[in-house]
Amino acid sequence: KLNFMGKTEGGNAWALYVAGHWDRKDLTGVGDKYPPQHGEDTITGTAAELGGSYKVDGFLIHGNVYTSKGAGQQFAAITQFGDIKDQGGWLQLGYNIDKRWSVYGFYGMADPNDKDVETWVGSAGRIKNPQGAFMVEVALGQYQLGLEYLHDEVTIVGNTKVKGNQIALSTRYLF
Repeated sequence: KLNFMGKTEGGNAWALYVAGHWDRKDLTGVGDKYPPQHGEDTITGTAAELGGSYKVDGFLIHGNVYTSKGAGQQFAAITQFGDIKDQGGWLQLGYNIDKRWSVYGFYGMADPNDKDVETWVGSAGRIKNPQGAFMVEVALGQYQLGLEYLHDEVTIVGNTKVKGNQIALSTRYLF
């Protein structure tokens, strides 16, 4: 991973990063006692990611995009194991209303290749996962309290959709 950070002449903070991943997984099992899945002895995992952020006055924008193949163990392909192509990303916008109150919005999407998921995972495989969230946060000294609404929708092979909503209360302590 390479990180690049700085400030503009006006004092606005920015950051960019690029990350890559490569691995090879042996599918034959311990001592070659197990037959390889799908006729393959190994899976080569690759991933590339580009992300960044920009903060100006009270506004914050940050996010990333990625593409991967065979990298489910790295949270790609909605954490499904196999030789699965995947792409996705996320974007978050935030605004500090004043020194105590902030609001944030988030949207993310993971979109593995449908045929790869069906081949490696089967009929229970997840083929699309958009998520959204909205949070209001208040700073109380060294503590920050957040009230968050999350919406998640997962599409299963065969286009069955499973949706869910959640309300969460979070806290952070700043050292």
